[in-house]
Amino acid sequence: MLSETPTQQSRRKQISKKLVLLALAAAFSLPTLADEAALKKAVEAKLGAAVTSLTRTPYLGLYEVYANGREVIYTDEKVSVLLVGSLIDGKTMKNVTICTFLYPILSPNSIEKSNTALFPAIDGGL
Repeated sequence: MLSETPTQQSRRKQISKKLVLLALAAAFSLPTLADEAALKKAVEAKLGAAVTSLTRTPYLGLYEVYANGREVIYTDEKVSVLLVGSLIDGKTMKNVTICTFLYPILSPNSIEKSNTALFPAIDGGL
């Protein structure tokens, strides 16, 4: 058996750390996926309507819910509150609801417009 150089040992340790972090990230993301599926069912039961999509927002742990393919509703993970209306980013004063809901409907380059409108300081968007 050949002995490893210090550089090879360091590289092997770095790869091992990355694999452990990747495994942990995967393990912790699985419950989130299950929770989102349960949340979708709970919102559907509460609204009595089909949920087209459900996405976690970076705002106060709220989820953005598309119901009936045309309504935007915000809720928390326990569906203890349903917010109907526009969500405004307090720092930028941008209407998040318009950027995520209307731009994709109105324009072929809507993803770029949405990202630029929501995240102008990050190289023109995400």
